[in-house]
Amino acid sequence: RRRRPRCATMAGAELPLRFQPFSSSVDVSFWQELGVRKLHAWKLDARPRPIAGFFAAAPHPRLPSTLAVRRESFVPAAAAAGAVADVDDDEAAVVAAAAATAAPHEVVVPGVVINVNTAEEFKSIDKKALLAEAGGRIWRAIGAEARGDGSDGGAGGASGEGAADVVDALVDPAQLARFVLVSFADLKNHRFVYWFGFPALAPAPAPTLAAPPAPLSAARAAALR
Repeated sequence: RRRRPRCATMAGAELPLRFQPFSSSVDVSFWQELGVRKLHAWKLDARPRPIAGFFAAAPHPRLPSTLAVRRESFVPAAAAAGAVADVDDDEAAVVAAAAATAAPHEVVVPGVVINVNTAEEFKSIDKKALLAEAGGRIWRAIGAEARGDGSDGGAGGASGEGAADVVDALVDPAQLARFVLVSFADLKNHRFVYWFGFPALAPAPAPTLAAPPAPLSAARAAALR
């Protein structure tokens, strides 16, 4: 009988680095809040709005980690209607407000929601371009420290963000987990259609592991010896 190659016993340097895909979770309170904002604030304005997601690592290796959105993903409505008119478009304010409500096991990550006005717009929107733009922000955040000036090295971006808008990933690692949410809210029929996008960088050649994967408990025990 021909023996199958034993990939699990390959040298650590030959093992490819893999990432666990996210699983999205939308609480009904998120749609309730989005509906209120569309009716009373956004109306037909479909530009991207910053929101926050709540990432939680899976309790079991066979379960996917979850990125959830809920009412607290938006900046509080009272603040949005206050003296700072643009607070609803302020990513830092949105993330800070969400962090104040996050559970101890959750990590707050930045994202955007684009709520279109028709089902046709939802079908035709360029999701690939949205992922590329979000991925570009991740890449610029990774390189901010190396450049030393927070610029994007001339790469630019569809959002037109400048050097002041780039947050160093070493300062805020949550910048590495950005996401995109496109939605269409049929408020008359209480129907919501949505699509999540989680951009991931794919460098070439693919990175490999320096050592085989090991449980965190084993690494912690080794460090305490």
